[in-house]
Amino acid sequence: MKEGKTIVVVDNPEKSSSSNVAGGIYNPVVFKRMAKSWKADALVPFAIDTYKSFEQSYGMNPLWDVPIMKIFANEGEKKLWLQTWNHGEMDDYITNKILEDPYPDHIHNPLGASVVLQSGAVDVSKVRETIRTRLAGNYIKDDFKTEDLKLTKEGIEWKGVSASKVIFCEGHLGSNNPYFPKLPLRQTKGEVLIIEIPDFEPKHIINRGCFILPLGNRLFKVGATFEWKDINETPTAKGREELQEKLNAFLKVPYKVINQQAGVRPTVVDRRPLVGLHAEYPQVGIFNGLGTKGIMLAPYFANEFVQHLEKGTPLTKEVSITRFERG
Repeated sequence: MKEGKTIVVVDNPEKSSSSNVAGGIYNPVVFKRMAKSWKADALVPFAIDTYKSFEQSYGMNPLWDVPIMKIFANEGEKKLWLQTWNHGEMDDYITNKILEDPYPDHIHNPLGASVVLQSGAVDVSKVRETIRTRLAGNYIKDDFKTEDLKLTKEGIEWKGVSASKVIFCEGHLGSNNPYFPKLPLRQTKGEVLIIEIPDFEPKHIINRGCFILPLGNRLFKVGATFEWKDINETPTAKGREELQEKLNAFLKVPYKVINQQAGVRPTVVDRRPLVGLHAEYPQVGIFNGLGTKGIMLAPYFANEFVQHLEKGTPLTKEVSITRFERG
């Protein structure tokens, strides 16, 4: 739309979507290795600027000003954090300021904590609803079935809609797309809890083995689990127990589980998105495989894909689907 193009979005919001469950957290730090997330220097500022632009474009700001606070689980984590900061490569994302006992009435935190810079969360539901409203008549609530798609010399046709291209953004359901059967799109189930904690109003997303994301009105989202075998959208006792065990390791106060949700993430074997056009049918494209970091990845690579479609600029090799076509 920014390039002056007309788009139509076909979507059934009642269908499976990991975005319905996602916390919407963006985090430039990989805690396990204490390293920058892939392409963080480019992705993070682009994502933040994109979400901030919603205020001017749509009159709403989906960004939550709640940076991530990392609670140190052991001395090794704390030492690695300080060593990483001392090397200087992560100065844009971490600080050497140790918070000795933040939220002492609520969090068991004998080793202290620190804060991730340029981190936060996005209200995913608000973004989706805003875009749907803005599209107006160009938002079609329907199931997109590939058997209804007709490829033409000029582009494509679908139920009376003509376009130069169709881009499949189907999440984990893309694993059944007949145009891209060889792409290694995997399904990873994740579960979250919605809990209530009275008299707790943290100004951070708390992270210690799991995240606690403040939603307001004493409600918090807690997540998330990873399951690669039992793929469905049914919350499980196993998922609830796993999250509560992690919560109970550092939360001092009682809480009430209000709800439990499950979703399926679209993931890729090399943890990179799947972006590009079909080798035989250039009017058919894909934008998928954003995994657990979709909030960070989507703005940057959506823009890159548009520039590729409109101006022929090359795609980043690590995300281009040609990496699998070559193999």
